[in-house]
Amino acid sequence: LIPGFKKLLIGTEKIKNGGKDLKTKSLRSTTKTNMEKIEILGTGLSGLLGSRITKFLEDDFKFTEISRQNGADITSFSSIEPYFEKFTGEWVLHMAAVANVDTCEAQKDLGEESEAWKVNVLATQNIADLCKKYNKKLIYISTDFVFDGEKPEKEGYTETDVPHPINWYGETKFQGEKRIIDSGINDYIILRIAYPYGISDAPK
Repeated sequence: LIPGFKKLLIGTEKIKNGGKDLKTKSLRSTTKTNMEKIEILGTGLSGLLGSRITKFLEDDFKFTEISRQNGADITSFSSIEPYFEKFTGEWVLHMAAVANVDTCEAQKDLGEESEAWKVNVLATQNIADLCKKYNKKLIYISTDFVFDGEKPEKEGYTETDVPHPINWYGETKFQGEKRIIDSGINDYIILRIAYPYGISDAPK
């Protein structure tokens, strides 16, 4: 997806002396480039998924986060545009979301006034519009909750299946996807992930 992503090559090396194997050791090598670290502008980098991505890729990538901790409000176009004005890299990674399914469902009656809509849809629209304005490439983290789960398990979902969300979380993420598709961005990737888990120090 992004030039320079690390590839781990794991194998074994036999240490020989006069044709006799002395020992076998594990090898782990990382492909390198002579380039400087690739810059990534991101949202949600301190969250559950984002914190792991930045940890694993910190040797090869330089991350700049747009977040409340940095005084930015992703639901406000004018609040985050300065980040795009200063950003010289190509790629934007948008992971910030209201992702607790129960929390989102409790806000459903609020519609577009809900926090879930503002973060998952409005903020995504802002990110997409700014990517278009500043000619950036976008990676958007979505969810398998855009589907209703009725498809037989053995078949699994594909990129060509039509989304049919059955809860407010899935609906807002699907609407976020549509905002990106309709934004006119030249280069974007939508990744639908399922059940990330782990430990995060991000404030709730």
